[in-house]
Amino acid sequence: QKLHQLGIEVLPHLHYFPDFSPIDFHFFCSLDNFLTQKLRKQEDFESAFLQFLFLRDSDFYVR
Repeated sequence: QKLHQLGIEVLPHLHYFPDFSPIDFHFFCSLDNFLTQKLRKQEDFESAFLQFLFLRDSDFYVR
């Protein structure tokens, strides 16, 4: 917050989860980005999650 008050832009960083494989990391980072854009209310979560799953082509799950 202090950096924001000083007018310094803080860039987001990717979270590191040692228990996740690169495949999990790819999936959950993509899901997080998708849900952040879609969700404004808690009630929207279920439909947004299903939309995320169905909009991905089969190549997405191969990575």
